[in-house]
Order: sequence, then C-alpha cells, then structure tokens
Amino acid sequence: MSETAEPGRAGVPERSATPSTGHAGVDDALAELDDLAERPLEEHHDRLSAAHERLHDALQQPAEDPGTA
Repeated sequence: MSETAEPGRAGVPERSATPSTGHAGVDDALAELDDLAERPLEEHHDRLSAAHERLHDALQQPAEDPGTA
C-alpha cells in the first residue's frame, strides 16, 4: 500500500462533514471552516476571524421558532 503524505497533514484526522447544529447561521459559519486544515497557515487567522464574526452575528439574532423551521 503506497501512501502519499501531504505536508503538514500528518496526524490530522479526516472529517466527513460539518455536523449540523440546527441553526442555519452557525452551520454556515462552521461549513466555511471545513477545508481549513488544507489551507495555508497564513490564511487561518483571517478565516477563523471571519467565522468568529459570523458566529457572533448569528448568535445575536433572536432564536428561531422551531415550528417555522
């Protein structure tokens, strides 16, 4: 069995998909981080900061009525 190791990927577990939280704004923010491990380290701060801002905004909104979702 031949494996091609990716630089900087040793020991990083594979993720199948972002889990659903049931909150669309939170799910969208988390989904934007799905490929973070494959992105250059230099991009991490900006991507994490953007996700943090989106999470903050999403969680500041009033709770959605489960009967309308």
